Amino acid sequence: MHTVVVAVCTFRRNSQLAALIERIDGLAGTEVADGTIAMVVVDDSPEGGAAEVVARLRADVAMPLEYRHTASADIAIARNCAIETAMALGEFVACLDDDCVPDPGWLRELLRVARARHADIVVGHRVFFAAPEAPSWLSSEPFLEENALYADESVPSSGNTANVLLRSGWLAASGVRFRAEFGKVGGEDMVFFADAGAVGAEIRFAAGSVSHEPCDGRRATFRYQLWRQAWLGNNEAVINRSTHAVAPLRLLLRGAKRTARGVLHPVIRLAHRSSPQFRWALAFAGRGVGLILGVFGVRVQHRS
Repeated sequence: MHTVVVAVCTFRRNSQLAALIERIDGLAGTEVADGTIAMVVVDDSPEGGAAEVVARLRADVAMPLEYRHTASADIAIARNCAIETAMALGEFVACLDDDCVPDPGWLRELLRVARARHADIVVGHRVFFAAPEAPSWLSSEPFLEENALYADESVPSSGNTANVLLRSGWLAASGVRFRAEFGKVGGEDMVFFADAGAVGAEIRFAAGSVSHEPCDGRRATFRYQLWRQAWLGNNEAVINRSTHAVAPLRLLLRGAKRTARGVLHPVIRLAHRSSPQFRWALAFAGRGVGLILGVFGVRVQHRS
């Protein structure tokens, strides 16, 4: 049994995947005291292009590499395959996205908090950053400030699978998995954390564990960012319809409040002699509209 098995789901990001494998292998000796790290790659693309990446790097990296091909184009299926394969091989499962760049200490901090707090799940911090060629408004307006930074070892109110550590024994005993109905629309990770909390999982936050994720290509366009805010609001409603955490009327009021805040944002900024941030104002208003539509059963399709 390995101390940690890193589980990564990938979909047509072969160059990013190769860079991630090499980075984790380079960090392995300093992240875990005994150095026992392995990695599971689950390729969810129909053509299975990541198989060549894994085969090529097996001879170059010290850590064992496992490859699985789900070909489902369904992230919930891929994530379940990844954690079920990894939990059979190690004491802990560490999940990252295929385009992430983990900082040194990323895994060491997750393990520290897991052992100090006897945690079943430890969430790390995901930081979005703009690629060098991205437009300036992406950084100057709050588009990248999506993930909350909680106090170290505290209980976070949300989590994500771009940087998280799961105890294999808890995964086996609890039976909590990613729900299939969210595999196409997204939000499967947020529901996973809600389901974990509902069965009593001990969830903590490791402030010193940081993974960076780039906003590049079409992610750096205003059209994508506008869609993303609408999807975030919509997905919040979709998740609540499943978990029943918040009453529909309260969600409607929340959506209306966000829409109003978006509309008023430039006015407030200008009153304080600051830039109006028209793009962010429109996107945030869209988040409120997306939430309202979700309450009425409208689903916005997920995009990677």
